[in-house]
Amino acid sequence: MKINLFFMKSRVAKRIFYIFIICVLLPIGILAFISLHQLSEDQKEKSFQKLHQVSKNIGMSVIEGLSFIQSEMHVVALSNNSGLQTPMLELLNQHIDGKHPRLLGLTLFEGQKAIKTFVGKPCPYPKVTASDLQYLSTGKGVLNIQILNENSYSMFMIVGNNISPDRNRLIVGKVNIEYLWEIARASLPSMTHVYIRTSAGTSLFNTGPLSQVALKEIENKMKTSAVGRLEWNDDSGTHFASQWSAFLKGSFYADDWKIIVTESKGDAFAAVNRASKIIALIFIVSVLVVLFLSSVQIRRNLEPLTRLKEGTQRVSQGDFKSRIRVRSGDEFEELAMSFNTMSEKIGRHFSNLSEMGQMITKILTSLDREKIIQAVLLNARNVVSCDSVSLTLIDLQETKVALTFLKNGGYGDTALVVKRPTIFQLSELRKLGEARENLIVESGEEFDGLLSTMKDRGCVRFVLLPIIIQNQLSGVLTLGYMEQLEQMREDCIKARQIADHLASAFANAGLMEELDQLNWGALTALARTVDAKSSWTAGHSERVTNLSLWIGHEIGMTSEELVILQRGALLHDIGKIGIPGCILDKPSRLTTDEYTLFKEHPEKGALILEPIKAYCKVIPLVAQHHEWFNGQGYPKGLSGDGICMGARILAVADVYDALLSDRPYRKGWDKDSVIDHIHEKAGLHFDPEVVRAFMKICNVSYSDTLTYTSITDRNSIPMKEISATYKLAAKIRK
Repeated sequence: MKINLFFMKSRVAKRIFYIFIICVLLPIGILAFISLHQLSEDQKEKSFQKLHQVSKNIGMSVIEGLSFIQSEMHVVALSNNSGLQTPMLELLNQHIDGKHPRLLGLTLFEGQKAIKTFVGKPCPYPKVTASDLQYLSTGKGVLNIQILNENSYSMFMIVGNNISPDRNRLIVGKVNIEYLWEIARASLPSMTHVYIRTSAGTSLFNTGPLSQVALKEIENKMKTSAVGRLEWNDDSGTHFASQWSAFLKGSFYADDWKIIVTESKGDAFAAVNRASKIIALIFIVSVLVVLFLSSVQIRRNLEPLTRLKEGTQRVSQGDFKSRIRVRSGDEFEELAMSFNTMSEKIGRHFSNLSEMGQMITKILTSLDREKIIQAVLLNARNVVSCDSVSLTLIDLQETKVALTFLKNGGYGDTALVVKRPTIFQLSELRKLGEARENLIVESGEEFDGLLSTMKDRGCVRFVLLPIIIQNQLSGVLTLGYMEQLEQMREDCIKARQIADHLASAFANAGLMEELDQLNWGALTALARTVDAKSSWTAGHSERVTNLSLWIGHEIGMTSEELVILQRGALLHDIGKIGIPGCILDKPSRLTTDEYTLFKEHPEKGALILEPIKAYCKVIPLVAQHHEWFNGQGYPKGLSGDGICMGARILAVADVYDALLSDRPYRKGWDKDSVIDHIHEKAGLHFDPEVVRAFMKICNVSYSDTLTYTSITDRNSIPMKEISATYKLAAKIRK
């Protein structure tokens, strides 16, 4: 019992057992199936042949019986008109086995008048047509069937006696149908049934349980069968049927009879069923024998397999130092040795893959070229077994000019990455472009400009892996070796994967840089469009952006907050699109209605930006940049911390640039006056913290007594030009 339980727990043992079953029992099963199928088909064909022969035998026997009666009646008809011979009358009235006479009545008619009844009860005058009389005149008999009701009928045999145009003498005999059907039963084998019907569908005789409707359906189906065979199913099972037509027209001038013989499939296939049981018994015995033999063999092989299984489980748990010992002297021992070697290699490869995965993750998750380069150079030697690694980026505009990056001393993150310019020859670039996968170079060959530093470090053999972006050579990953190594080919495969990931990473970084430039370019263009509505405000939004970024940086805003501030500063006056130019350029003081309309531009700006979900954090800056710290601003009269920090910064930068600039209704202020004004309004119009940062940027000491270094012109504030500010913002974002 323990063996069986152990056997059932082992999946390998089950697999071996199934193989035994398939290899041994499957052929037996297939052979048995084919044999039984062929036996069934043969038996089916024999059954149909038997049924056909039986139906024919029954039909011939019935026709023979009718012919015998017809012959005897002709003898009577030829007898002397004075009467029949006694022996013939006795013959007609003779019982078969003492049961059934052939005729139940025999009457002589002249015209339609019964002259004499010779045997049994008088027969009624039959319905005889002119064609019947014409046929009787030939000396043959006519078989006439009269339907009494749905379940009964009478059968008459008619022969002529001196038939002439003016005198018809007929002898009519009522056929004993039990006599005929006894003949049919005598020809019917056991376990079969016979159904005799006229071509008109009248049921004459049957021994089976089929209804008239079922028989009619069987007849209809047999009409479509070329061989008069049928197989059908009903509640009692499957049945076979065969039909034979008895041709009566030529002998008895009557409709043909259809003799249908049926047999159940169970009865027909009794021998096949017995053979199936014997084959099933043989199959079961074979299964038991195979089970015994396979279990014995499995037990012999299961122990080394179990050790191999345990070893693989330890390896799957990360124990690559696991070793197994098998002393079976066969293939299992060789397999164990191979497993130990494999475990050692897997451990080494797993470590390399882990390092490579971490490096590729750093490459693909970074959009900063410097971080991508650093990730490769600091981690590549953990993946490939080279002695030196470099990464060269080629300028797409000046293809001969490139920068090569190398690791210089240290280990891991403490190592330094140095770069140096590299110049390629056109032939070298062409060769790299054609190589695609990799290019192996010896120390004395070309690419001296690329490989000189590695040669100085003792490398004599190099693998160059082109980095292709959009079908254009964009860089080279170089591996340097101090000696020939067996795993160089494996290193080439790994390094090729790294180069491909580098191509994707650099392409993504380039796309992000282009997208970033497009985004900020679009914002700048939009800001310039707003400022261009009035000649007095040209460049206003960009100058406000510059100063706002410096103030935000001084306050200590995060990179995300500075990005929002930059967008808000560029778009802070976008609402002026909805303000008529006559108001913006009016040289005199605005009326109350005009000023009310002008004060709507912050809310109009917020409304314009509202559909852009990405700018949801920018909207408060646009809507609140005219709010005062003391709550006396517009449009909503917010105060203190109710105003977002970005809007408070914009308020200072906006007023600073506006007061410095000329307007149609006034000249621009001098810087001292503007700075004094901003200082005076600290705590009223402006946030004191923002004013303090502004003063620090302007090199002003912000205290109770305001002192500052004079600024000769507004462009001397330490935001020299717009591009410098954008570079600062880009660095902050990174």
